[in-house]
Amino acid sequence: MHTHPNARLTPIGRERLIRQHLDEGRNLAQLAADHGISERTARKWLARFRSGGLTALADRAASQQVV
Repeated sequence: MHTHPNARLTPIGRERLIRQHLDEGRNLAQLAADHGISERTARKWLARFRSGGLTALADRAASQQVV
């Protein structure tokens, strides 16, 4: 598995964060702050997990901007 060098969390860490929110009822904003990511990013991962399961938490290739 190739993880982006600047990624705050690996896909396993993302799963832990999502599980803490869903299984333990922990506040998503607080979890995001605890892990050094934005709430927006945490919500993005939650949405991906809900739509595609664990595989959706994998790193995605960045697309190049076309000018």
